[in-house]
Amino acid sequence: MGVKNLDLIVGDLIKNGKNPKTPIAIIEKGATKIKELLLELWKNILELAEKLRLKSPAITIIEKLLV
Repeated sequence: MGVKNLDLIVGDLIKNGKNPKTPIAIIEKGATKIKELLLELWKNILELAEKLRLKSPAITIIEKLLV
């Protein structure tokens, strides 16, 4: 899951029962020296991703993978 369709992905998951307080991480440019990690809750992730201007390539990791 990337950044381009994050709004659709998050919206559909919440609509289908995903808890908005579920932890989520977005790693942008993870294979480079310049990388960003955003760790937040579902309900805040869209606003923060837009504020930080995250772009592809990025990967989104949810829930149990963050334990």
